[in-house]
Amino acid sequence: MNFRLKQFFSEDQNYETPIIYGPPGIETFTKKLSEIYQLFAFETYSRIEYRVVQPVFEIGNIKVKSFAVKHAAFGVETPAFAYRFEYGGKTFVFSGDCVMDDSIVSACVDADLFICDTSSAKGEGNAAHMDTLDIGKISQQANAKKVVLTHFYPNLENVDVVSEVQEEYQGEVVRGKDLMEIEL
Repeated sequence: MNFRLKQFFSEDQNYETPIIYGPPGIETFTKKLSEIYQLFAFETYSRIEYRVVQPVFEIGNIKVKSFAVKHAAFGVETPAFAYRFEYGGKTFVFSGDCVMDDSIVSACVDADLFICDTSSAKGEGNAAHMDTLDIGKISQQANAKKVVLTHFYPNLENVDVVSEVQEEYQGEVVRGKDLMEIEL
């Protein structure tokens, strides 16, 4: 499997219109966020489609399962999801921001690849982000085959997050990099 999803879509689909999936209110949230952070990329899109996440949906030939996960921002529980993508007998899971719970473990069961939010070092998890030991426990419990760590905060620049995850997980762990490509 390759992250270039375009090859999995049918010929009649429009690739020029970005589609943003999220919880109810995603369109309002995205527009406000783009104004606050002056995300100029949104100004260049004349059309953006917004779709409310369903438990199971398809993007082209890829089956996507959404899992509501726990995440709190500034002490307030906020809607958040992990996504499980299945295609051609291969599976990858993307966590986004979340904490350790049964839902994220369920999403990762027997995944070929788990791409995981890694904002907190060992012992520094909080209501929005699990720590590296939690990532290891989830990956081991779910029998994920490979883990790629992403979403690093500056405080992790000199932390060996791979070794911290490996304290709880016996599989392959990779520190993600921008524009990285992974074949499954």
